Amino acid sequence: MKDFIKKAQAAVDPVTYATTGAGTLQFLTMETLKRDHSFKAAHVPYRSPPQIVTDIVGGHVVSSISETGAALTLIQDGKLKALGITASTRHPQLPQVPTMAEALGLPGFEAVSWHVLMAPSPTPRPVVERLHAEMTRITSDAAFQKRVSEVGLMPLAPRSIADIEKYIKGERDRWSAVVTQLGLAGTL
Repeated sequence: MKDFIKKAQAAVDPVTYATTGAGTLQFLTMETLKRDHSFKAAHVPYRSPPQIVTDIVGGHVVSSISETGAALTLIQDGKLKALGITASTRHPQLPQVPTMAEALGLPGFEAVSWHVLMAPSPTPRPVVERLHAEMTRITSDAAFQKRVSEVGLMPLAPRSIADIEKYIKGERDRWSAVVTQLGLAGTL
């Protein structure tokens, strides 16, 4: 990752990076890296992660912060080089790939997409608790966690409802601040 940044800093023309659109987590993460490491990179929007990885392999775009699932097989086959994982821990299917925190010496760095089961706000609390209990049971299963890992996602321990609500609020606050800091408010 450090070599990529050095090459990007030294490049006459901006390196290209692909995402599924301005305002996405991948876009904001790369824009933050550009700002923090003083390099230029031109955004190339795509419709889907599989199109992105195909065009990286084909040499049409230089880089992407991509969903692991879209790139996992190509990384494992040596057709793509993973420079860093944006999660706080290494991916179980790619233990040789450092986290971005490790690769760049940025303790606490994390920029991840997440999945959560939601219900409309007027849903009765007992129903929410039942849904949470069932999802906890399902996602705690070893076979489920193994399958999640095999498709490129990070299997995580289930969280309490309060922890999920706190996490969502924290992510909203964090990324809203990034949008403002990067001067992108009103442009996305």
